[in-house]
Amino acid sequence: MLKSIAQILVIAPLLATTPAILASEQTVSPAILPFPTSFPLPSLKTIMERTVERAKLEEQNDRGFQQHYTFRRIRVNEEWNGPDSAKKREEKISQHIPKIGVAAPIVIKSVPSTPNPPATSTKSLSKKDFAINEELLARFQFTMLGREVLNGRQALVLDFKPAGKNFPIHSFKDHFINKAAGRLWVDEDDFVLAKTDIRLTEGVSILGGLLGAVKGLSYHFDRERTPDGFWFTKKLKWHVDAREFLVNKTMEHQEEMLDVRKVN
Repeated sequence: MLKSIAQILVIAPLLATTPAILASEQTVSPAILPFPTSFPLPSLKTIMERTVERAKLEEQNDRGFQQHYTFRRIRVNEEWNGPDSAKKREEKISQHIPKIGVAAPIVIKSVPSTPNPPATSTKSLSKKDFAINEELLARFQFTMLGREVLNGRQALVLDFKPAGKNFPIHSFKDHFINKAAGRLWVDEDDFVLAKTDIRLTEGVSILGGLLGAVKGLSYHFDRERTPDGFWFTKKLKWHVDAREFLVNKTMEHQEEMLDVRKVN
């Protein structure tokens, strides 16, 4: 069950590109000032259309980045059952070296700190499992907050939350999609998600709570842009507080990409 919980976390970046255009209201938060103040903010409709259109190029972007750049990636998984329990920890370091026609990471180091690393899988459902359509878009309400500067580039800042409580449940992942909320930073030039903070608005029960429940979930990532226009995830972190039968569990996953360098 907890493996399924971990797999569902792939919805976070996809949720960030599935706006409810008709349910949105455009306002500016006093805490995030438009920059510069004389430059008008684009409409939410424009932002969403451009972001969704750009999202169609993500696979092409990822292939291009992996074909031209070398990097080192650190992944850390931790799991524990309570404040007094010992943590299970697994750390993996991989080095990506591009090859002509092949772009697969090569694992060079695996460091489990306990004899029994956590059973939680870091493999996620494919983005293809989350088709962007009108039914999905209608689940969220977006609010424009303003602009911020991220890594020297202007980003549009938006909050989002569920547009209602009675959306259909077609599969397990819908329990999470329907209760997701948070904040998004959209690069204003490329209309790429540069940063996200996503959380559950309320817990999710598994089979009415008999098998367990997810009591809390948060998801965060930061992306950066190479000089030649490729975007990559610099940092990623998710945190889950859950119950499996009668046992409370906490799981965390962190990733960081280091030593990013163009080689061809």
